[in-house]
Amino acid sequence: MAPHTVDDLLTLHEPNTYEFRVIFVSVSHTGGGAAPLDVRITVDLGWDAYDRSIATFQLFHCPPDVCGDGPEGGLIEGKRVRVEARLDDALAREHFADADAEAVASRLIELSDSDPQHALLETEAWFALTVTQALDLPPDAPEGAALREGYRTTWAGAPKVAR
Repeated sequence: MAPHTVDDLLTLHEPNTYEFRVIFVSVSHTGGGAAPLDVRITVDLGWDAYDRSIATFQLFHCPPDVCGDGPEGGLIEGKRVRVEARLDDALAREHFADADAEAVASRLIELSDSDPQHALLETEAWFALTVTQALDLPPDAPEGAALREGYRTTWAGAPKVAR
């Protein structure tokens, strides 16, 4: 499942229609035919969007009982948060059965511009798999090195995701 890099803005919305912008990092698409379809996005959220959407309102199907153990002391307030999420299986089959990762990315960006209230852009169409933050590395770290810390949800190991 090689991800397709996107690096563009995307508008998501909560069930109550509150909209917020995220950085659309990448998308991956595997399966189809007889195999289960697995469509995933990776997005970066500002701290306020994370705090409102996941920590407070438990969106992306993230109530406390599905969130794994995170770093001691929790995530670092004020730092950007990266969420890898998987699309609801029925929506994936309905919208992306014959697509590839690039087509998924194009469709989501097009909807973000033309129809930001579309069901594919609702937070509850997506199940958070991992929630992480970049760690600060020492100045002598190798160029391009990156380290992330956070937690996995129980959805990360689920063979199917459905609302």
